[in-house]
Amino acid sequence: MRLIKLLPLILAVCSFSLLFSQNPAQITQYLWNATQDSWQPHVREIHTQPASQQEVVLSQIWDADQRQWRDWTRTTTDFNAAHQAVHSLMEKMQDGDFVPRLKKQFEFNEKGKLTLQTDFLWDTEKELWDNLYKEIRVYDEIPGNCVRTIWKPSQDGREWQEDEFYIIREGAYSVRFSAENGLVAERDKWVSHATDEGKEEILYVSDQKAWSPISKKEITKNKFSSLLSFFEFSEENQGWEQSAFENTYLNADGQIQNIQTNTGGTTFHYDAWGRLLEKVRSRSDAQVSKEVYEYTDDVALLQKASEFDMILFPNPMKEEVNIRFSEWIPGPCVIKVMDLQGKIIRHQSFDSMNALRIDRQGMAAGSYQLQLISSKGVKNRRLLVTD
Repeated sequence: MRLIKLLPLILAVCSFSLLFSQNPAQITQYLWNATQDSWQPHVREIHTQPASQQEVVLSQIWDADQRQWRDWTRTTTDFNAAHQAVHSLMEKMQDGDFVPRLKKQFEFNEKGKLTLQTDFLWDTEKELWDNLYKEIRVYDEIPGNCVRTIWKPSQDGREWQEDEFYIIREGAYSVRFSAENGLVAERDKWVSHATDEGKEEILYVSDQKAWSPISKKEITKNKFSSLLSFFEFSEENQGWEQSAFENTYLNADGQIQNIQTNTGGTTFHYDAWGRLLEKVRSRSDAQVSKEVYEYTDDVALLQKASEFDMILFPNPMKEEVNIRFSEWIPGPCVIKVMDLQGKIIRHQSFDSMNALRIDRQGMAAGSYQLQLISSKGVKNRRLLVTD
């Protein structure tokens, strides 16, 4: 049976117990069986937190013949005090036991930005780790500026050699260089331009004499939707031709309600506390797959959180937003800001608080979800950012 890509690993785990994390304890993916006219189990992830700064994700695949789940992979991720992943080990089931497969290591600077990522692949014959991937990031005084250097392993996997590097300027311009046979050459670049309703990003390739456009993304946003359009440059017509689109619709709470693409779509379902319960994917008006999310949160705690209020102003924001709470929050608490794809843009921890101010650093114009995790429970609010 051909395996599709496993569900994404959730890395954003707080130092609280799973009672306060609101992360799913289990994600199960089903495939639609048109012949039997029913959903069939396919793969699932079981999330546990054996320690305050560690998460274990057990991936299993459904054995249709034996009608049972079989262990597939196990990923253990350790976090630092700022809740950033610093070490991740993925093991694969082999002959009834888990054996090492992939290892990742991360380093961050004092501002919490990633400076080094190193990946290693386990050599079962030699019983040692081979180099797989390395990335070094260097930042300057301007927040959006960065130089990313990518390294690849040598032939024997023991040494590193420079492969390519990127120069990123203020998040709106990036050039990729390749390093082959000791020579450095420009390969491609993308340039971002702000528009009245969003922005566009154009990708160019280089033949070492001139830059030629190859593809383009246009992003258009309003209060309740975001349209992402893809274009390819036609040499024959000397113009842009649309190749795909992705339209994201939000509900009144700023959560993704559904995503429509040129090949199908995805519908999202939530419970009364804003937790994602189900994602159903379709293609050409036919259901293809769905993911079911299960939680271990105490419902009584969630009901208590519903009585607690969090107010954002101004909202929409331009430079910064003030956060006020209906009552003092004792004990440890965390504020997270996430984009529409669930990527964490901001993550701050506090001992206690009753007010907070957050600037827009790292947040482009658009819609975000601001989440509070505390002894009061979990509270979500939509945050709009405008230019």
